[in-house]
Amino acid sequence: MNQDMGVSISWRPGDFAVSHDVYFGDNFNDVNEASRTNPQDVLVGQNQEDTTYDPPGLLEFGQSYYWRIDEFNDTEPNSPWKGSTWSFTVIDHFIVDNFEDYTDDEVSHCIEMLYGESGPSHAAYAAALPLDHEPGTVYSYSSGTTNIVARIVGDIVTGAVGGDPAERRMAMEAFLRHRLFGPVGMESAIPKFDDGGDFVGSSSVFATARDFARFGELYRHDGVTAGGERILPEGWVEHAAIAVSHDDENGCDFGRHWWMWPKVPGSLACHGHEGQYVVVVPDRELVVVHLGKTDSSVAPQLRARLRQMIDVF
Repeated sequence: MNQDMGVSISWRPGDFAVSHDVYFGDNFNDVNEASRTNPQDVLVGQNQEDTTYDPPGLLEFGQSYYWRIDEFNDTEPNSPWKGSTWSFTVIDHFIVDNFEDYTDDEVSHCIEMLYGESGPSHAAYAAALPLDHEPGTVYSYSSGTTNIVARIVGDIVTGAVGGDPAERRMAMEAFLRHRLFGPVGMESAIPKFDDGGDFVGSSSVFATARDFARFGELYRHDGVTAGGERILPEGWVEHAAIAVSHDDENGCDFGRHWWMWPKVPGSLACHGHEGQYVVVVPDRELVVVHLGKTDSSVAPQLRARLRQMIDVF
């Protein structure tokens, strides 16, 4: 999968345009009203002949950005021509097919991706499926989407798109141990990788219950380890708990790869397959871990039992 990590703005010039001024920012009024004499810190390109602009750095998820192109031709009496102000919003989720089905009596893209003949890259398999909806319009829990994100992280860590699978795996495993497992103290953690060398971020980290609890403790303390080292940006945990949708099937809200239990305010929860849970409840100074294999038909009863345990504290 070739994933463009940047954002590029392009436009078709007018018939008489020779050069362009580019305005870009996150405030509509600034971009709409700025000029050469009053640039308001949003004039990012002046007299450029190119018809593209690449915003520097990383854009923020959920943030709307505004841009405007003015056109110039010194030989034309009506020049310059002020452009309209356009906008876009950076989204952090998209829907790839109807993915999350774990039964094997019908087509399951998730099972095919993880255990079937889907090819070496889980992300490439997921990315090749058709979109069911326009990005950012519909929520659907999707392991395939998570593996696309994991592939992008691998590209960033290795500094390349694709490459030797063994080298990708080695680099990503070192990254996980240096940046997460080591600082948190998860000595038992074993991440799983696909044949393309990418971390199976949707599904596969093997660890003891105590080490999963250590992961929960990291989030209970806003990304600060037991040793006092901050390994997540300040405020990330709060951001992760912003609900983007509600799942009617399990009765939980969903945020940034975390579930939230409405009956346990302030909670964050990891839901593993068939009864594996890590539930973080910061205001009760509590992390609850449940491992093992529990049939999905009794999942509501299991969650109810875990809530009863939490209510004791």
